[in-house]
Amino acid sequence: MASEKKVVLFISPLPPPAGGIATWTRRLVEMGLPDDYRIRVVNTRKDENQVLGELRRSLRIFLDLYHTLKNHEVDVIHLNTAVAGGGIAREAICLLIAKLFKKKVVLHCRCDVKEHIASMRFLWKPFASRLFKNVDSIINLNKASHIFIRSTYHRESEFVPNFIDNGFYDGLQLIENVSPIVKNILFVGMIIQWKGAGVVIEAARRLPDLTFHLVGRDVDVLSKIELIPSNITLHGELPYAEVKRMMTEADLFLFPSFREGFPNAVMEAMAVGLPIVATDAGAIPDMIGQEGGIIVKQGDVEEVVAAIQMLVHDSNKRQQMSNYNKMKVRNDYMYDAVTRKYTAIYNKTLIS
Repeated sequence: MASEKKVVLFISPLPPPAGGIATWTRRLVEMGLPDDYRIRVVNTRKDENQVLGELRRSLRIFLDLYHTLKNHEVDVIHLNTAVAGGGIAREAICLLIAKLFKKKVVLHCRCDVKEHIASMRFLWKPFASRLFKNVDSIINLNKASHIFIRSTYHRESEFVPNFIDNGFYDGLQLIENVSPIVKNILFVGMIIQWKGAGVVIEAARRLPDLTFHLVGRDVDVLSKIELIPSNITLHGELPYAEVKRMMTEADLFLFPSFREGFPNAVMEAMAVGLPIVATDAGAIPDMIGQEGGIIVKQGDVEEVVAAIQMLVHDSNKRQQMSNYNKMKVRNDYMYDAVTRKYTAIYNKTLIS
């Protein structure tokens, strides 16, 4: 007789809009979890940006969580957090509701926790402390978060990376042999200052012989720049398949972000075999190490330009980086391996 499936309840957004956590949640729902777990979701997506909209959103989440726990079987709760502002208070209240029903809660930190706590207003920090100290287990996305959580909240946490889903490679032509000549530099992400889009534009200005492709929605950068360099091509938001195709046609991936958790764009660029030039934000140093790319200082255009120029003139180094990145993703970031880490944490949490 088949064993009855356990139920994990995700408190997490679903698309639309198709942000990083929302897309992650959708893929898990579509593909399922191993080890006899099935998924329910309390959808935390934003409805409006206004304060009143946020209040309605929080009330909707609390009521949905309460009724789900009252009317459905749930074994463990997977609570995603960006460790940000009023969201941390909402998540602390979700934890309180879960504990009223005596449910185990796994907190999944989707950011660099140290950086987000440092920039958080004093008002919200007690909620963060309550959340980290009272959940049953904690998942982090990078070493810096693990160290901070241990030193600040005296809690252990487990590193689990994001994943590449099993269909990522379908119909995709990976980079097997890098081009001897570098022509195209690719950036994928919101066109926003904290993603380093301004740094990309300034680097392009200093490297007029290269073409810089920016894929993503403009938030706060382009309207403030009088003259966009002629060697920049703005593609806006593109379908996922088109983004992957552009990755396979690029020569380098540039990602000078100022803050990250575990950036999917970098992982996907690695998967196709792109050499990386990126900052040390979040998990990026853990992802590419010294073998998969070059780490540059945040906001340092000169370092970005120098790193690109070095790789332009060293195709052997780019080939080594390409090979390393493809192998790293295959070994560490595939869906089956990562989701088994989730279910192992659920199992350990349930018996603790």
